[in-house]
Amino acid sequence: MTYKERLSEAKSSYPFSRWRKSFRHGLKQYTKENCEKSKQVLDDLIEGLIAIGEDAPNDEKTTLFKTAILT
Repeated sequence: MTYKERLSEAKSSYPFSRWRKSFRHGLKQYTKENCEKSKQVLDDLIEGLIAIGEDAPNDEKTTLFKTAILT
């Protein structure tokens, strides 16, 4: 499996649908809007990692993760 395929496959493990169910059980932070924003942050991170490639320097990868965390 390629680097791109492995990263893209991670999207199938996103927890956002489970989080939305928690909203219905009183965990109000899991609004549709918050879950969609979180999904977008992870999508952007994955696309960024794919764009720079598996062999990119660690500092470039770290920058992408920092951006995702701060977002």
